[in-house]
Amino acid sequence: AADANIAAIDLHAERANALLAEVAAEHPTVHVVDLAAAVVAVERDGLVVGEHTLTTGKFGGLLGIDGIHFTDTGYGFLANLFIDAINAQLGTTLPRVDLAPIVAQDPERPDRLAAAGLAACAPTP
Repeated sequence: AADANIAAIDLHAERANALLAEVAAEHPTVHVVDLAAAVVAVERDGLVVGEHTLTTGKFGGLLGIDGIHFTDTGYGFLANLFIDAINAQLGTTLPRVDLAPIVAQDPERPDRLAAAGLAACAPTP
């Protein structure tokens, strides 16, 4: 039953995204940033920031311990997606967010969570 519910939710999300893209295409100043594709890529490959390989998995460093909200580093990653889209659409050269200093101080970095006793749930690099 859970798999069927997840499939139904995924189908609704796909339909909503298709409709969003269709409506956005009618307005030249509205642009869509494909967050889903970026998240799938990070789920598959991880995101390397310095010596850290971050993921969207539980305690992986990009999503907070609640599993819903981004970490500080995750929000930097998100900002870079928007910066990349802005630069691509407008031909600008806005600088990307440097994630290294953010991850260096992120309290939800995987190794920090492991040191706080969440080692059993921390991802393996």
